[in-house]
Amino acid sequence: MSSAPSYPPASACRTTAIILAGGTGQRLGGILKANIRVGGVTLLERLTRQLSPQCTQVHVTTGTHGPELFATEEGTVRIADPGRGPAAGFVAALEYLRRADEEPEFVVTAAVDTPFFPADFLQRAMERIACQDAVIGAYKGRNYPTNSLWRFSSLKSLVHTVANPDRGPSFFSFLDHLRWETLDYDAWETENPFLNVNTMTDLLACNRRAIGQAGMDKPCAPAGRYDPLGNGPHFES
Repeated sequence: MSSAPSYPPASACRTTAIILAGGTGQRLGGILKANIRVGGVTLLERLTRQLSPQCTQVHVTTGTHGPELFATEEGTVRIADPGRGPAAGFVAALEYLRRADEEPEFVVTAAVDTPFFPADFLQRAMERIACQDAVIGAYKGRNYPTNSLWRFSSLKSLVHTVANPDRGPSFFSFLDHLRWETLDYDAWETENPFLNVNTMTDLLACNRRAIGQAGMDKPCAPAGRYDPLGNGPHFES
């Protein structure tokens, strides 16, 4: 039996974040999810705040949406993709990184509609990736491969291997070729940190949760009507 490869200490490696934000938000009326507000903050800004302090660079996949629709921080790279699901955005970002002057050692992916993505995810995942190609976010046994840490060198050769000409790639088609383990937050969280915003019911529940976490009475400035669908607060006359 061959021994597992020897990798450098993960904490010393360069990590790039990829926020998967190219979805069409069909169940929310076709709205751009990145600009939806939870707790008064857009989903894209919430994730950027979590990831940018821990990563050397943040990339945002934009699907077929105009890149100007995404309000990003200075230095954030916006990458267009075919709009065929989050894995297609992942592939587009990997292709971009393959052409970069300096490749990352790891990439961490996060779905933009995950408002409670754990602030300690990267740290915990790094502790587990020593002999793995990927560490997959999970909660109570359910896997969320869009929220994961990946070894970039293990992904490069798979970009074209996993492509499906009819449906596009999937995250599970990547995992079929990799060594991976899960990072289940059931050990630390009483509520699902990988909960997605897919419907209006989800959005309202996430806003209530965000308000409770912040100890706020309202998710935005006082005396205003809150519009969570990205239009900000509306103040009464």
